Amino acid sequence: MKKTLTIALAAIGLLATVLMAAPAKKMIQIKGSDTLVNLVQILAEEYMGKNPGTAIAVLGGGSGTGITGLINKTCDIADHSREWKKKEIEQAWEKGVSPRFFVIGVDGLSIVVNEKNPIERLTMAQVGALYRARSRIGRWWALMTRPSPSTAVSPTPAPTVSCRNSSSGTRIFRPT
Repeated sequence: MKKTLTIALAAIGLLATVLMAAPAKKMIQIKGSDTLVNLVQILAEEYMGKNPGTAIAVLGGGSGTGITGLINKTCDIADHSREWKKKEIEQAWEKGVSPRFFVIGVDGLSIVVNEKNPIERLTMAQVGALYRARSRIGRWWALMTRPSPSTAVSPTPAPTVSCRNSSSGTRIFRPT
């Protein structure tokens, strides 16, 4: 029994030594933008398919999550749908991280208006006003360039504005 126990312990020790000496397969960690997570997952799968033995994990969580992960060295790639803040770049450099930026896509913005709405055209300034001052634009007719008297008094509903949550990097929009 003592001989069996000694052999078993020796085998466990040998196995542990082999496992510790074997090079660890590094998994590439990508974190960040929920806007990009599906695209990045597809890109990762394509890359792994063309490079057998490569392991890539893709997680969402938001642009800030990816940026913080890269700064804190808990991920290898941060995908984000907003620009880095000056403070984030400074933190990265302080921690020895030299971020490099690659554009892989551009967010698009669609404005959809009910076909029964009398609005025929909106300027960028009007769209901006809708999103900045939801409560100050009480009726659609206020956005019309030449509202007719009947439109101005009609019971048109107040504009309803839908968008991403306030922490989303996609909310930052700059017209081109």
